[in-house]
Amino acid sequence: LGEGAVLVADTGGETAALDAATGAVRWTARAPGPVYATPAAGDGVVVVSTTRGGVLALDAATGAVRWTADAGATVRLAPPAVGAGLAVVGGSDGAVHALDLATGAVRWTWRADGAVSVA
Repeated sequence: LGEGAVLVADTGGETAALDAATGAVRWTARAPGPVYATPAAGDGVVVVSTTRGGVLALDAATGAVRWTADAGATVRLAPPAVGAGLAVVGGSDGAVHALDLATGAVRWTWRADGAVSVA
């Protein structure tokens, strides 16, 4: 993402990297659904989760799409976490998926007794 940048996302699915000092747009990208959760960044990747089960991984420097994943159109996803080469997202279906940060492939899934949410 670079030093001095901030991430924002809107309910229309647009994600943007803005210059923290000026507000100038560095890049924008469109997610595959409304975004109500804060994007996460790490290891040169920005991960965005949507209210329609979509996960989008973007190159942090350019905003170019690296991969997309789909947990199902009826699943609302919580904010992602990024670390250890993984993007981890939980959803309203009770599933927590660990996605390979480089490819988006599912590395493992854990099931909760109820919906995974954030406060």
